[in-house]
Amino acid sequence: MGEHEGGQFGPGNTMRITHGGSKAIKALSDGVPLAGWALELEERLHIEIERDGLVAMMRARAERYQAVADLYYALCLGADDAKVLDNFVKRFGWLQSAASRMWFALESLERERDDGKTLDYETILAAQREREGKGNG
Repeated sequence: MGEHEGGQFGPGNTMRITHGGSKAIKALSDGVPLAGWALELEERLHIEIERDGLVAMMRARAERYQAVADLYYALCLGADDAKVLDNFVKRFGWLQSAASRMWFALESLERERDDGKTLDYETILAAQREREGKGNG
């Protein structure tokens, strides 16, 4: 168990997640390093990328988002109440949009890798900005 997984906001406690998320967003906005649980997760991410590679990590995340989007699509098809359907459609739309962006980013990563180019963060962002500028994002 990591240092930030227990304590005042124990595992599964939504206040821990909300509090950590708010602090992390502020750190991103202020341009300062992450702290606490967010820092631990960032460190795990570095280990995962180092161990498996960026392409494998992106593929796993895209697959997870797509699976959950597909779940909500199935829920939309089975909803028999307009309010419930509206809730499912909103979640499906957000998830499918996020999954699609990940698939496009993954495609760019794989193309860059196959071309023998360096796959650093700035290269990925530039490719995504270029794609979005062409109306595909």
